[in-house]
Amino acid sequence: MNWLPSIERYLHLLQLTAMILLLLRLTWYRLAGGNKWLAAFLAVSAAGGVSLMSLPFNTNRYAYTWAALQVLKWFLSAMAVRELAGLILAEYRGLSILSRRTLAAVFALCALGSLTIVSFGFYDPAESFPLLRLVLLFQQAMALTLTLCLFVLLGFVLWFPLPLDRNLHLYSFCFLIPLFATATAVGVRVFGGAEWHRAMSTATLLAYAVCFSWWAVRLRPAGESGPRFAVIPRAPDDERRLLNKLAALNQALESRRRDL
Repeated sequence: MNWLPSIERYLHLLQLTAMILLLLRLTWYRLAGGNKWLAAFLAVSAAGGVSLMSLPFNTNRYAYTWAALQVLKWFLSAMAVRELAGLILAEYRGLSILSRRTLAAVFALCALGSLTIVSFGFYDPAESFPLLRLVLLFQQAMALTLTLCLFVLLGFVLWFPLPLDRNLHLYSFCFLIPLFATATAVGVRVFGGAEWHRAMSTATLLAYAVCFSWWAVRLRPAGESGPRFAVIPRAPDDERRLLNKLAALNQALESRRRDL
């Protein structure tokens, strides 16, 4: 990793350490079973980071390993977002079934919008490394798609003041912020040119390092069973009214599912 500027090298090591620490704490507290896709994402990211550090840079082996790792990581990220939606709606079975279909539709629409945006950068005759550009465009499309999906999910949570445990709050925001940072950074890199690569790489590493470090430090077993609270507290009457509407909608969907 001597080819990296010192600040990027330290941030990369901090990010890798934070992911390993978070994975170890999930396993130690026996929380990995309920967060299987998150644990898989952390394991692959950590193993991939270590393997890339051991490979010589500017070689085909490094390039193809990095490209394959990006595809696998973004697949796991998509499954982690799906897992997060299921955890948020765990107590609403009717909404949970609907949310899987809705999330698939939202994902398809967001993917279409993301591909429309990144399609403007598909062809660039001045690009010296077509594989790098292709992977960066895929990375941006996936990051933007998952960010939009999480915004839709969080918008639902903000409108209906669902009481969530502390660990779910951490999962939601510490996963959303790096995704948003990645989508923005890769977009600037693709459309702004190679001169933005170092700055955007540093910004992405910083977002991952800070968010996953905070997540690893704040994760507690009590966060699963402790006090549950909404993201934005409402007045008691408003909160009760909205939650009653949500419960009625969930019951209607449950009844319809049983009748089918």
